Order: sequence, then C-alpha cells, then structure tokens
Amino acid sequence: IRADAAAIRDAIEGPGTDEQEIYRALRNKTADQRAELERVYVETYQVSLQDDIDSDMDGQEFRRADALREGDQAKADAIGLEMAKTGKWYGGADTDAIQDIYAQNRLEVEQKAQREGWTADRMRQDNLARLDQLDRAHRKEYKDGENDGPYKDEKLTCEHDGDIVWKLDMMDELGVMPHNLAN
Repeated sequence: IRADAAAIRDAIEGPGTDEQEIYRALRNKTADQRAELERVYVETYQVSLQDDIDSDMDGQEFRRADALREGDQAKADAIGLEMAKTGKWYGGADTDAIQDIYAQNRLEVEQKAQREGWTADRMRQDNLARLDQLDRAHRKEYKDGENDGPYKDEKLTCEHDGDIVWKLDMMDELGVMPHNLAN
C-alpha cells in the first residue's frame, strides 16, 4: 500500500503526469485496501488522494482514476475505452489502448483462475461475464438514451448513438480546405 501511495505521488509530482501508473496503483484494491491507501496517502503527504489526483488530472482521465479509487473497475475501463476511441493526437482510435484494456481484464481473470484452480470452462465463463460487465458500464456511462451532451441538434438519436460532445468546422474555424475536395 505504501509503495502504491508513493507511486501515485511520483506519477503526479514528476514531469508530466503518468496516468497509467496512477491507474495501475489504484487498480484491484479491496475496500479495506482503498481505505488504507487513502489513510497512508494523507498521513504521508498531508493531502487526500482524491484532492491530489483532482489537482493534477481533469476530464476523462480524472473520472477514470476516481472510478478506480472508488473500486469501480468496470466504469474505469469503460471510460478508458471511450477515451481510446479518439486517443490519437489526430483524433483516431488508439487501438493499442483498447487492446491493453481488454488484455488487462483477461489477465486478471486468468490470474484469479490460476489462484483458485478454475477449470478452463469456468475461466471462459468468467471472462465473458467480465466483458459483459464492461459493456454494461460503457452503455450506462455513454449510451444512456439521453441527449445530455452540449449539442442538441444531432441527426443520429437512436439508443446506440452517443452524444456529440465537441464539433470543429475546420473550413470555417481554421480556414483550411480538405485535400482533394470534390465539386
């Protein structure tokens, strides 16, 4: 627990923020371990873990870390998947981040199966249940059937369509023209 507290502080205090290290240190903690981590953090650094994370992270990164701090791995992974959908600098999907989230979940199930001596069938069932839990958390966070984003004039409004959260008209706002513009 002390090592995780120190890792989180180093990830916050070092040059830039090492979000992945924060997520790693917060992941897979029982309620008692999370309470102990918070206690050790306050005792060592005289600031709450939540306040320190909040002072250094914002938006989806903060929401993901906060979900892990609260013990909700499925919600944290759903947020991570949503972030990865446009995680590249040019707005494209960060497929490595998406694969990493699924691989982490699979590894955690495999480790639990090994510790508890599960059969291959039991491990497969638990893996499918974990994926279903992640899918449900993602739908709850992002596909709730409500248009609660900042733009209300969306054309696609069925239950499977996400909310538009930002728009950029590159021609109007940046004065650039698309390459190979057809007339």
